[in-house]
Amino acid sequence: MSESFQLRRSETQVSLSPAQLRSRTMKVAYVSQVLAFLAAVASRRIADAAADEYPAHMAKLMNLDVDPCEDFYQYACGSWVKETELPPEKSSVSYSFGNVQDRSNEVLKKIVESDSPIVSELYNSCLNTDALDKLAAEPVAENLKRIQAAKTLEDVFALAGELRTGSLSLPEQSYYSGEEWQKFGPALSQYAESLFTLAGLKEQAKDAADVVLKVEQALSKVLLDPSFGVANPEDGYKLLTVAEAAKKYPLLVGSYLNGSGAFKTDALSPSTTIVNGGEPCLDAAEGVVSTFTVEELRTYLTYRWLNENAPTLSMDFQSAWFKLYRTAMYGVPKPAARWKKCVGTVSSQLPDLLGKYYFEKMSSVAAEQTAKDMVKYVEAAMEDNINHAEWLDAETRANALKKLSMVSNLIGHSEHVEQFESPIKADTLNANIQNIAKANYAKKLAKIGKPVDKTEWGMSASDANAYYSPQNNQIVFPIGIFQNPFFDPSFPIAENFGAIGAVVGHELTHGFDSSGRLFDGDGNQNMWWTAPVSQEFDSRADCMKAQYSSFAVVGESGEVIAHVNGNTTITENIADNGGLKLAYYAYHAFAKDHPQARRLQQQQQKPKKDLCGEDNSSPAITPAKG
Repeated sequence: MSESFQLRRSETQVSLSPAQLRSRTMKVAYVSQVLAFLAAVASRRIADAAADEYPAHMAKLMNLDVDPCEDFYQYACGSWVKETELPPEKSSVSYSFGNVQDRSNEVLKKIVESDSPIVSELYNSCLNTDALDKLAAEPVAENLKRIQAAKTLEDVFALAGELRTGSLSLPEQSYYSGEEWQKFGPALSQYAESLFTLAGLKEQAKDAADVVLKVEQALSKVLLDPSFGVANPEDGYKLLTVAEAAKKYPLLVGSYLNGSGAFKTDALSPSTTIVNGGEPCLDAAEGVVSTFTVEELRTYLTYRWLNENAPTLSMDFQSAWFKLYRTAMYGVPKPAARWKKCVGTVSSQLPDLLGKYYFEKMSSVAAEQTAKDMVKYVEAAMEDNINHAEWLDAETRANALKKLSMVSNLIGHSEHVEQFESPIKADTLNANIQNIAKANYAKKLAKIGKPVDKTEWGMSASDANAYYSPQNNQIVFPIGIFQNPFFDPSFPIAENFGAIGAVVGHELTHGFDSSGRLFDGDGNQNMWWTAPVSQEFDSRADCMKAQYSSFAVVGESGEVIAHVNGNTTITENIADNGGLKLAYYAYHAFAKDHPQARRLQQQQQKPKKDLCGEDNSSPAITPAKG
């Protein structure tokens, strides 16, 4: 779950691309979400609300001079937006997710500065900028020579498989054409030229930058083409053997796998059946890469290797990286304090180990029990919702209930801890990162042919976030999100349900959204919906797509900058709306089971101004209409 209630640098005259705006404005604001929840619980028009109807810490964020029927966002969040300043090292700030993560990072700083094994060594190697500057480009020099020695396309792609250097530099296709390319093309060219110069390849730097732009523009037409995306997994997953894939894609699969070391595991052989998750894209991409010369692809792989390592090389490399990826893309004028970057490095590289240390400091019996209670009541609300949805037929309803009963939940922190054969040293950041990457890759190879380990986490315990995995039919709740303003034992019950309860509901709803619904309770891709009900779902989803596509992103002078793309945001829109709905019904069920809690809440609020209203009955559950 990600954050959208944010003050962004676009609000201070730094523009964002339509692609960024489309993907970054699609979520319900935290305060808006909780206020909407509280207003629904109160069963009265929100326009009738007064400051004393809401907790003081929320009322101070609001602008009560605004008519909520005219501009609910300003009503709910106006004072916070007006009074909050955007720090120069950030592209955005947020009241909820961002603030919680900032507090967690302060805790992580204490952990890594207290000689905690392994994480402290990695942290110190990141802080040691003198050592980084002394090494300069030395950590990448050997592989640069190997790339230059590649004589065939097959050699280049085998090296690409070994080095695993990631994908394109820019995030979306819109960056590679039109007005966006006029802005980002020169920035990318300057960046590529800087990398080659810093690596001691100054004479070829300008020509190399031209090649980088040529290759990336060509690849962007297939790798970033929305029509090749797998919004519907049914359209993109094909089974074939490794030998068949290598024959069909001799460079992107055959040579790449040979170089990757994947065949070193006994579980993978030419006859092994694999999943092709992007057949149309791979078909097109294989054709595109075959049009380039060996020299061009050597140059491009050189760039990819330098780009991959730039954040862990000298400060000159890091400065060049920052100018493209933070200043050009997001308008951020200066880097954050070094310790913040290094805490982020440790967290991304050692999420389980650092998360374990974090959990030991921040574990809360109350928070964990609250999470379990929330999950129980939200799942019960989903069960009621499924049972009362008149548009479901008996077969689909039974399958939905079966999947719901199989949802598993991980709360707190991962029980796994990273293991390394090579030691983590305090003066070799790049080598440390490479050793961690090799260990992680070896771990992935070892999983081939084995059952999925559903106890592994995709987040650190310190993350102020949560997620649902359709392949595991599982929700993960890091302990890091169980903080104010998402959860506080002193909060009124309705507020906790409107905050962390809505997060729980959001993630659970992902299991039944446009994408998640295509997986069954075991996490397998399996259409368990009958055809008529599936069509009805799509019809209702189309209604929501149209609704969100009508939402405009407006600039400071009132001009329309872009519209939300409902086709792109539909899964999050379903989860946001469904999560709030489930939290609402879950709260009423909880209050019914805990009348003493309702009475306590009423005592916390002014007479007849309580957040729960005077009607103690739970509202009837009605199916959503498109």
